[in-house]
Amino acid sequence: MEKAKTERVVLTVFKTKLPKAIYDRDFARGKKAAEDGWERKSPYNGGRGDVPWFEGFDSVHEKTS
Repeated sequence: MEKAKTERVVLTVFKTKLPKAIYDRDFARGKKAAEDGWERKSPYNGGRGDVPWFEGFDSVHEKTS
């Protein structure tokens, strides 16, 4: 049986001192990742924590195929 392949992408976003255009672009990028089947994982708590999007940390998305 084939082992499931997990891909991971890390989007770094910061809430403060960003032009609105960049903030919107990163929000749209994260939203599209979710629509494409990527599941958002927090970098904390072993990926189990539910942390808000724009808190100045890497937003980690995983997709298992």
